[in-house]
Amino acid sequence: MPTAFLWGGSTTPPDIAAFHPRGDGWWRQYSTQVSTAMSAEARAELRRAARTVVGLLPDPKAWGERARPARGLVVGAVQSGKTASMMAVAATALDHGFRVVIILAGGKDDLRRQTARRFNTQLLLQSDLIPESGGARTAESRERPLGGFGLPFAHDAHQYALLYSKVQETLDRGEPLVLTIKKNVISLQETRSVLGPTLQRLGVEAVPTLVLDDECDDASVDASGAAVPLAIADLWDGHAVMPPFAYVGYTATAAANLLQHPENVLFPSDFVVLLRTPDEDESPLTFAEPEPDRWYTGGACFMTGFGDAYGDKANFLVCPCVETRHLAAAPSDNPSLQDAVRAYLVAGAYRLVLSGVAIDGAEPIAPSKLFPHTMLVQTSAARSEHRRWAEGIRERFGGGAHTDIQSIALSEEKIRDDLEANEPAWRKWYDSFTDSRERVYAERPHSDVERHASWAQVRAAVIPAGVSTRIRVVNSDEDARASLDFSPRIGPDGVPLPPRDAFAIVVGGAKLSRGLTLEGLCISYFSRWSAVPTEDTVLQLCRWYGYRGPYLEFCRLFTTSDIAQELRGVQENDSALRFQLADLMEAGMSPRDAAIVIASNARALPTGKLGTGVVRDVAFSPFAGVFRHLEIGAFAMQNEAKALSFLRAVRERAPEVARSDSGKPRGLVSRAWSAAEVADWLDSISYSDHNPDHTANPARDHYRRRDGNRSAIERRRFEEDPYQIAAYLREWAARAKDLGSPPTFNLGIAYGEIAERTDPLGFPLLNREVSEEGEMQSSWTGRSAHWRGDAFFDAPPAALVISGSSLRREGAEGLLLMYVIHREAQGRRGVGAMRCHQRADGAQRIGVEAMTSAVAIETRCRTGQPAGARA
Repeated sequence: MPTAFLWGGSTTPPDIAAFHPRGDGWWRQYSTQVSTAMSAEARAELRRAARTVVGLLPDPKAWGERARPARGLVVGAVQSGKTASMMAVAATALDHGFRVVIILAGGKDDLRRQTARRFNTQLLLQSDLIPESGGARTAESRERPLGGFGLPFAHDAHQYALLYSKVQETLDRGEPLVLTIKKNVISLQETRSVLGPTLQRLGVEAVPTLVLDDECDDASVDASGAAVPLAIADLWDGHAVMPPFAYVGYTATAAANLLQHPENVLFPSDFVVLLRTPDEDESPLTFAEPEPDRWYTGGACFMTGFGDAYGDKANFLVCPCVETRHLAAAPSDNPSLQDAVRAYLVAGAYRLVLSGVAIDGAEPIAPSKLFPHTMLVQTSAARSEHRRWAEGIRERFGGGAHTDIQSIALSEEKIRDDLEANEPAWRKWYDSFTDSRERVYAERPHSDVERHASWAQVRAAVIPAGVSTRIRVVNSDEDARASLDFSPRIGPDGVPLPPRDAFAIVVGGAKLSRGLTLEGLCISYFSRWSAVPTEDTVLQLCRWYGYRGPYLEFCRLFTTSDIAQELRGVQENDSALRFQLADLMEAGMSPRDAAIVIASNARALPTGKLGTGVVRDVAFSPFAGVFRHLEIGAFAMQNEAKALSFLRAVRERAPEVARSDSGKPRGLVSRAWSAAEVADWLDSISYSDHNPDHTANPARDHYRRRDGNRSAIERRRFEEDPYQIAAYLREWAARAKDLGSPPTFNLGIAYGEIAERTDPLGFPLLNREVSEEGEMQSSWTGRSAHWRGDAFFDAPPAALVISGSSLRREGAEGLLLMYVIHREAQGRRGVGAMRCHQRADGAQRIGVEAMTSAVAIETRCRTGQPAGARA
């Protein structure tokens, strides 16, 4: 794939293909350390991406007129290898002539320690003492031909008394500094106090510095004069001469960084780069990796890779079995939590049998034979709740405490009692994992030969797996301070020691919500949710994403059916955002241009970091989406009648026949409908489970009035509510004098592939899978060699489209496209629920795409410009 990036620098973009660092010693030292863990394809991509980032920075030995600081952004995916990329960038930057690299490793000490340990061990080849370990070290002592100094991984800048002298000695020897510090004001101030005299003594041009800000959407976005962004800027500000600094943020959720004001001190004004993840094919977001075990198992894998419907016989990765009544019960009485713990222990036992570990009765497995196998319990942000849930697991399965690392052991007796009393509940997970192994070997095959394990073998390993497990509470409580540790250690006698944490059930909140890697994570129990979720926060909670390929068949996400659907929506929006960024890069856009495009995407609420109402206003939000919920209750026949009425109205307005390139009719479309007419159609659809009280809505003056013949009920999020879009259009029309008129609309009917029994509509209807609950399991109509899908109905003139995006200029039409799903439709997999009536209500695509007047409203909300300002 060609190298692409957003470029906003004042000079012509560098020729990345021609860039070569001055040396390669640091790269060779680092790549040797990770060579066994990466394929040749992954190492090549890692090197390519690192050279792209460093190639976009100013030359550290000939900075010239480039910006000081240079500011960029690298966008990866959650748990996809951003730390490895940071180390590769650091190695390449050191080879090219940077003398200091400062890594801002998040705001939690757990993450800082984890990141520092990796940098010190893999990049610097540094062996650090592990506190309270009896003299164990992070790695064996070895020759360090390139030298360099990093803070001992257990110490932050303000905790290391020798920092100043070590900095001076290291630079005087001509060796570089690689300092991993926590992203807080105290650490930053201490680092600046050390660098200031160094710059004065050696001269600012002699110490080119690169700052790598991990999780830069967290605390580094300056929405209101926040302290951390200013403290970061103080690293280079306030000197007599501005030193040559480059700042590069790393994030999996870029919205906050790009939507902050472009004049903010850390806005990525120079460039934005996308990291690619390993997958089956080459694309702007992926690189081809021949081994499926090495593919990234992110949101696309978990939420849709094995199907859109969730459950054992469909997409096995998601278990939507957590119910509200479970969460209201005491954790010890929670049936879905008990089921999740059983799944975790059966998965661990299954993996032990497959690995060939010898099972000796009920004895714990020798630590040297264990591999990481973990379970995550994430139910609340409250620390008191973490302890309550951990105690609930102990009450059901646990034993005594292990005070050395603040953990709880599981009880042989309690596991045995439950196994004997509820063996079918345990056996079902053996059957489930056996079935999912068959799916994985068929669809994402492992490289090794498939082995068999009987239930008798797995059952015999359940108790050894259980008594080898510890329950760990990981939060900021004083009695839960010990960090998770999945890394091997070297004893004082030079003998390798196993990781301290291997089989673990981890209960926690904020510390498990960003950056921290849970090795071997198989089972996740997730019920933590917000009334107004923002996508960057939700994505960072998804610790189950990552590289789970070697044991993917044993992974399960236990959650509620509502949260599962929310997570899928977040995944779809995140994927759309990444492809949108890739398109903008290909079109040669700048970071500022990208911010305008992202601000127009109101299918999602991407961030809460910029303050309420800053990203979008509730009443004025451009929208493009699918309403996938079908009415299967009392209003089904009424909605069918509305579909007939809609069809008659389209036919009466001189419609065009939409045809494929081969001439096949694919639908009807009529032009020049008003926004008010579109709003009327949206308001005409009725739902038995959605009859909101309009007085509670922010757009109450224009929102559909509640049906007074039945009780108020609200079951739709903002972006899933057709009445909200109708209110948006009505308010826009009402304020046309100030804001400009809303667009006219195209109204379309999409034909499907089922031509039999289509009365009373009389045209081929769609074959879409619909769940028993009335949820359509797909979205847009597909594309083929001879059909552009929904784009046929929604193709404004090229002159009215902002290049590289779906953002449209004033004058382009909106779209309301109706699908009617056949009553007997079961989808491509043949598993959908058949119904009594043809359904139109759940398959409307409304395209109020982002036009200039809508962007003007967004701009006004974000920057205080007058209404009607044009972007």
